[in-house]
Amino acid sequence: MGGQQEGPVGPDLERGVPLSGVGDGEMLLGHVGDEPVLVARRGDEVFAVGALCTHYGVSLADGILVGDTVRCPAHHAAFSLRTGEAVRAPALNPVAVDEYLETSVPGIFAAGDVVRWPDPRTGERIVSEHWVVAQRQGQTAARNLLGARERFDAVPFFWSQHYNVTIRYVGHAERWDRTEVSGNVEDRDCTVAYRLGDRTLAVATLGRDRLNLRVEAAMERLDWRALDALVLGESVQRA
Repeated sequence: MGGQQEGPVGPDLERGVPLSGVGDGEMLLGHVGDEPVLVARRGDEVFAVGALCTHYGVSLADGILVGDTVRCPAHHAAFSLRTGEAVRAPALNPVAVDEYLETSVPGIFAAGDVVRWPDPRTGERIVSEHWVVAQRQGQTAARNLLGARERFDAVPFFWSQHYNVTIRYVGHAERWDRTEVSGNVEDRDCTVAYRLGDRTLAVATLGRDRLNLRVEAAMERLDWRALDALVLGESVQRA
């Protein structure tokens, strides 16, 4: 989940901002539509690049400028101000693949952190940096290398354990406009739905492993009504 923002942050850059609002060596976080954009100034030159690190989605506005690069505060990746491309690991320049995980070169397939693939649930191209997703993509890519022509449509999933608390997250939400919580976080028995408009994009759970599996199954079927019944059936707290 990284450092994603809940909805657009900062000025709407399509409307423009005064040059005096960005001093030499300074950065400004804004947006174009729903996409976060980082504006940076070096002397008389002004640059605009994507505002999120491609490694874990951390906001580059929280980093620093070094020469003609911006450095990510989380893992010290670097991005070119001139092209927006990652120039230092662990950030990536994702490889675009189709629904079969095939690249633009026929017969060449890719899987794992390096790929950006079309998500059948949103229609957007997404990247997921977790080994569960990489394993599943590797299985699909291997079968397709053997001629299977199998679409990769698995729902992204990851888990993270902190001492004796396990968080399970299913779906993919790079941005959302609200969260809806059911259950009790302090009792470690809750569901958090990440919503954009009228759609639940992702769900995190504490102590509700079977529910998390049912959410995954509903997402696989593209059954949004069943999904909402699972995660919004209780009284919810909106944020």
